[in-house]
Amino acid sequence: MWALSSLAHVSVDAGQFEQGLRQARESNRMVWAEPSLKEQDHELLSKNFRLIGEAHAGLRRFDQAGQALARAIIHAYLFHVFPRAMDEYSYTWYHDTGHLIQTHLFLNHCAFVLYVQ
Repeated sequence: MWALSSLAHVSVDAGQFEQGLRQARESNRMVWAEPSLKEQDHELLSKNFRLIGEAHAGLRRFDQAGQALARAIIHAYLFHVFPRAMDEYSYTWYHDTGHLIQTHLFLNHCAFVLYVQ
């Protein structure tokens, strides 16, 4: 799961957005195969949804990018508080993910405005 997510990260960074989407989605499917919400890796889901959002933005699918980034924040929060008590690592992950997504949303908005004109 994590290796596939890392490949998705490399693909998205290289501008291979469709390939990155496929890899991140497949990693998510593997995580969701866990029957218990408690056992699902919300840190990985958060990372994957952020990558999915970045890929959609690269493909100028700004609505889909926003939806994926919102899901990344939700899973970052779940990782922060569920199934264990928050700690310094989960707090840092939640904070950093939120900051990254805030930056992506701003850049997506700018790109959308320029794209529409």
